[in-house]
Amino acid sequence: MIKVEATNGSKYEAHIEFITKEDWENEVQSLKQALEDHDDDDDDGGNDDCLDRDGKLSALYGEEWKEKSTHSLMDNKYFRDIPEFLKPKIKILESDSAEGLSEEFVRYTRSESNETEEVKRWYWPLVKCVTVKVPDNDFLDHVTLVDLPGNGDSNRSRDQMWTELIASCSTVWIVTEMTRAASEKEAWEVLEDASSLLGNGGECQQIHFICTKSDHEKPDDINKVKKAVKNEFKKRKTITNHFSEDSFQVFTVSTKEFLKGENSLRET
Repeated sequence: MIKVEATNGSKYEAHIEFITKEDWENEVQSLKQALEDHDDDDDDGGNDDCLDRDGKLSALYGEEWKEKSTHSLMDNKYFRDIPEFLKPKIKILESDSAEGLSEEFVRYTRSESNETEEVKRWYWPLVKCVTVKVPDNDFLDHVTLVDLPGNGDSNRSRDQMWTELIASCSTVWIVTEMTRAASEKEAWEVLEDASSLLGNGGECQQIHFICTKSDHEKPDDINKVKKAVKNEFKKRKTITNHFSEDSFQVFTVSTKEFLKGENSLRET
């Protein structure tokens, strides 16, 4: 998960917090066992889950994990470039620009890169949280943005942080495409699963449903989508038990309108 907040300093910073080595060992054992169980199962279901598990292990170990025991995969040689993981300690990266910082911490957040240099190890499976600190940003002086996985995390420490963070959020944004906003199963499941944490003693006061890709939609169609989303909200008793209709709002995002606003700012 990623947090974005302001800093009083002049540089862009990324503070990377890792899970413990013990947690990672337990997770590796669980991932390997799940993949072995799937190999023994004739059912073809769950392939996406298998790809996720394989991808997580391959990101750090390449193909080596397939031939080695969990104990062998805990050898410190795999973590030589990140001594902070072994201590444990927060790793801090700094850069004079947002682009420069992004290039530095990409291996801690995902497995793809536009860099020409091949990255041998990706460390995102070991990361608990990345906090990005941005200088000279008036907006972030007043808010902290948090990008959370939709339904928690299989890792114990990351899931605990997910629970704590989502309960402390004052506003939650659910972002989905305009064309399937009302019928987006995962988006509504996220809200239902988290509604008790958000509303039952949590800090959340507002739920905002953000519909993207509205540029090519007609105004009447946009209004229909908004109405459909609000009607779907009313049907979800698990959510409405904790939140009133006044707490729920639907917004649309338009690239054209955003760029128009940027141009007007430049002109002034």
